[in-house]
Amino acid sequence: MRRALDILYAFFAWWLGELAGLIPVRLRDLVFPERPLLVVDLGETALSIQMIQRGVARSLGSVEHGGDQAAAAPIAIARITKKVRLGRTTVALRLPADQILRRTLQLPLAAESDLRGALYFQIDRQTPFAPDSVYYDHVVQEREPALQRLTVELAVARREVVRAAADNLKAWGLTPEIVDVTSDRPEAPLRFNLLPNTPRPTGRRLTTRLNAALGVLVLLLGIAAVYTPLARQAATLSALQDRLAEVRTEAEEAEGLRAEIQRIHQRRDFPVREKLALVPRVVVLEELTRLLPDDTWLSQLSIAGNEVQIRGFSPAASNLVGLLDRAPLFQAPKFRSPVTRDRREGLEQFNLSFEATVGSSDL
Repeated sequence: MRRALDILYAFFAWWLGELAGLIPVRLRDLVFPERPLLVVDLGETALSIQMIQRGVARSLGSVEHGGDQAAAAPIAIARITKKVRLGRTTVALRLPADQILRRTLQLPLAAESDLRGALYFQIDRQTPFAPDSVYYDHVVQEREPALQRLTVELAVARREVVRAAADNLKAWGLTPEIVDVTSDRPEAPLRFNLLPNTPRPTGRRLTTRLNAALGVLVLLLGIAAVYTPLARQAATLSALQDRLAEVRTEAEEAEGLRAEIQRIHQRRDFPVREKLALVPRVVVLEELTRLLPDDTWLSQLSIAGNEVQIRGFSPAASNLVGLLDRAPLFQAPKFRSPVTRDRREGLEQFNLSFEATVGSSDL
């Protein structure tokens, strides 16, 4: 039902958009008001600012923000944008292309019902980043119902990069609603929005009047559908049966994709669980420093998993086993080789091993 409503809404949005092209410009601006865009292209040492309205880009100027010019950047930006009505303008920040990784993916058409969730689990495969360390967005490039295939362009950027750029621009007096990637064409429409919990970029916003018209139109179509002649019900039933067969196929593919997502999720969490089972090396080193007497020193320390091995010299190496055995963090201390006396140092040379376990320490 939800998919059918989405298709119906998309059809009427397209239809009304086509009708809008037949309306005179002044009247269209009243019914379909276009919100201007203030686009800031961020460079390494300078940023350029331009206004885009009705597909026409107009450069407002550029501002140096690197080095000694950083303090003067807010004043320069305010001077450039003083005639811009920021309350009625969408501010978009475009990052350099080398800060955003883009990939073109092909997914099953059934994945479109939860496309963002499906792409989340593709980030590990397609990029060197973990999903929780990035912001991402996507654009559907092509739908191929015959092949049950969907072509999607994925854009990924590290969270710290997006946050730092957005915070800097906000500190300079402009609050971005959209973070996109720099384009070769200044007037090119925005494609992505890497800011979390924000709307996707769009050139038009439907007004309340347009939404009311859509609601009335959908209501009228619903009433007309209820009173469709009974002679057409047989054809409708046949079409629904065909559609049911297609939905079953899509459901099977979606179930397979869901199972694959679950397996990926389990594999992703396994290294984390393994890592949490290990005692941090700095904790082992700190505990050894506290336990070993001042006249005992180590020549070698190695840690492999939970096993710790130490070599060194001590006046009474046999006492070390008792010290380690009483420590809550360490278990099963034992000599790996006989204790020998170093004639030159006058000390006993030892080789000990023991286990460091999380369960035996309040970490």
